[in-house]
Amino acid sequence: MKNSTALVFILLIFFSLFLVSPVRAGSLHIGTLTIDGTEYKIEDSTFLQEGNIIVQNGGKLIIKNATLELLQDYHAHYGIIIKDNSQLIVENSIITSDYQFYISFHSNSKGSFVGLSFTKKAPIISLSSGRPVLEIVDSSFDALEVTSYLSGAQVTIKNSEFALYSWLSGEVNVTNLYEGFKFGSASIVSEKYTVNIHNSTISGAWMWTQKDAEVIIKDSYVGTIEIREFPRIYLMNSTVGTFTPRLRDIEVSVSLKPGFYENYTIDLTREGAWFLRLENSRILEWDVNILSNTKVTLQGSKLAHIALTAQDKNSTVFIKDSEISWLEIKDFTGSITFDHVTITGWVSIYKETETTQEVRIDGNVTIFPNTLNFMFGLKWNDSIVKRRYPIILKEGMFHNAYKNYSIEIKDPEGNSVYSSPIANMGPPTLIFNSSNYDKSFSLILYGENSELTVTPISLLTSTPISLKVGDKLDVSKIRASPVIYGEGRVDKEYAWTFWRRMCSDKVPGHCTESEIVVLIGGPVANKLTKEYMDSFPVEVTNEYPGKGKGVIEAAVIDGKIYILVAGSDRWGTKAGVEILKNLDYIPEKPIFVDWNDGNPRIIPGG
Repeated sequence: MKNSTALVFILLIFFSLFLVSPVRAGSLHIGTLTIDGTEYKIEDSTFLQEGNIIVQNGGKLIIKNATLELLQDYHAHYGIIIKDNSQLIVENSIITSDYQFYISFHSNSKGSFVGLSFTKKAPIISLSSGRPVLEIVDSSFDALEVTSYLSGAQVTIKNSEFALYSWLSGEVNVTNLYEGFKFGSASIVSEKYTVNIHNSTISGAWMWTQKDAEVIIKDSYVGTIEIREFPRIYLMNSTVGTFTPRLRDIEVSVSLKPGFYENYTIDLTREGAWFLRLENSRILEWDVNILSNTKVTLQGSKLAHIALTAQDKNSTVFIKDSEISWLEIKDFTGSITFDHVTITGWVSIYKETETTQEVRIDGNVTIFPNTLNFMFGLKWNDSIVKRRYPIILKEGMFHNAYKNYSIEIKDPEGNSVYSSPIANMGPPTLIFNSSNYDKSFSLILYGENSELTVTPISLLTSTPISLKVGDKLDVSKIRASPVIYGEGRVDKEYAWTFWRRMCSDKVPGHCTESEIVVLIGGPVANKLTKEYMDSFPVEVTNEYPGKGKGVIEAAVIDGKIYILVAGSDRWGTKAGVEILKNLDYIPEKPIFVDWNDGNPRIIPGG
């Protein structure tokens, strides 16, 4: 009997080691979590992991109706690694972190994601080595990355949002794919394998196709396809935003035009280039790159952009009866001949300063408008560059504080060259010439005639320009707004010289009707501060931010902008008021102040 009891006890201990119950809510694990040949469940719970998760030797990690958060101090500090014929199964769960992280699949591992989502940073799913198999359905993640160490892979993706990124090897089927997240230049790089894209939208993604790849695109939209070497591409009932062939070590004559093609084939396989078949499909624009050892004739073409970068004298480019929007010549040492060509945009000619490159443009060519851009030591020759600068407007916290935002652009000499209210603003066009091509214009944002921000614009400024309106609140607005102070405290004494309208927290009255309301005093001193404290980004207490310290911060409450000036004690509040008197604006982020040295000053905080 004793022996039987001992045997049962030993078996219980054995099974307790290898059979893992679902993780309880609010679990925290510190250090590497290794799942070695066993099954581990995170189910109906929140699991915090500070360290890597490694599933190996046929192990299985199941995450179901749960939240898994990796606690990291920086990008890729920790990750989830599946290897050695192991599995990761995710159902209707959140996997997230404050920083970027990877879920990596190695050797013959498998992954199934159904309903994967995130709240902070999304995972990058990486096919790292071997021959992993993945199925991803109804999921959102950052990117699909595949390294060059793969022997092959099978990936099926349906109804999901992500960016196609890095190398892919094997066979990839993408179905019902929505527009992916922008993650650098997302790409599919195909090498001796097939990519099937059906009923999908890959907007803004690059698809690099090379060598013996076969790409079949049906009932889909792809932002950009960059063609390298020898791919075979089939388009059926689809649209490509930009086709970008890169031509190297080839002699070819071709006509490239945007438009709709009912039945059209470009077969350049005998020339060592690509095969393109179009059926009821559309190409919106062509962008051609001319590389080394290339002889190219483009006749009857319409190109959005052509870049000539061949640095060998044997390369020749002949363009006839064509239209080019942007001609770019960079360290090109071959010959260029134009015959009845119109350049509708501008010409960029670059060279390294130490070279003696001479670029000759021969033949009948019309530059319209006169926008030659000669840089890096080349002469301008009485030419100009006209650049349009699209502006994206983003609304900040204080957007409603100004009724009439407007912008003005001044040239390097301070003369106004453009002004407009933002309500009907168009993309401004600036003119650069030999006297100002290396200088900056100034883009000024005004709020009711008050200058808010100044952004420099140069010839090389990237577009579109992102302009945030209302990310700063001019102090003159605060000075004209009412202040509510704590009755019976010294806060009124601090504030009366700065604010024009004042109310007690016991009788706030009309002060709360203003679009901007200032609260002075912490939650102990001011009843309204106590009521609204949870709405502000920083909670002020008797202990925080500390003795003699205070905070100036803002929040939008019930459609109104509330500014809080409060300290852990009276000196912290006084420091906030005195600092505010000398500030030009209040930013969206809190300002920490200090009085401990007998004078108010701004200090680091957070």
